[in-house]
Amino acid sequence: MIRYNEIMIGDYVLVNGTPRKVEAITKKKIGYHTNPLKLGLSYSRMCECDHIKITPHWLLEKGFIQRNAYNPDMFWKLESDYFLIVEYHCSLFMTLRIDDTQRCSAVAFPIVNHIPPTLAGLQNFLRVTKYDKYFNIEP
Repeated sequence: MIRYNEIMIGDYVLVNGTPRKVEAITKKKIGYHTNPLKLGLSYSRMCECDHIKITPHWLLEKGFIQRNAYNPDMFWKLESDYFLIVEYHCSLFMTLRIDDTQRCSAVAFPIVNHIPPTLAGLQNFLRVTKYDKYFNIEP
């Protein structure tokens, strides 16, 4: 079950097993579009929603590349001269890092530890670091 303070508008969650983009949030419900041709939102209770879990298999499906055989839990994705590096830790948490292909030492890129391995956690990291415009990751 998701709590309202764990997601933001624009995050993706599972509603009864179907991925939905969150368009509205109240303390007890989330709103989402079920059909692009339908006006208005459909709402579901928070207890009907769950996070989309990030697994190594999910990362590979979304275009991430496994770093090497010596570190099978590290994955990276290249978009617009930036690497998004995800280190997956036993389904408990993940470490995220963004690196520049130009290796400009004047730019410091954040390293965030102990992010829950969920799509909402990854989307929030990208949003906070302002790299969501480079990495469009959807379910």
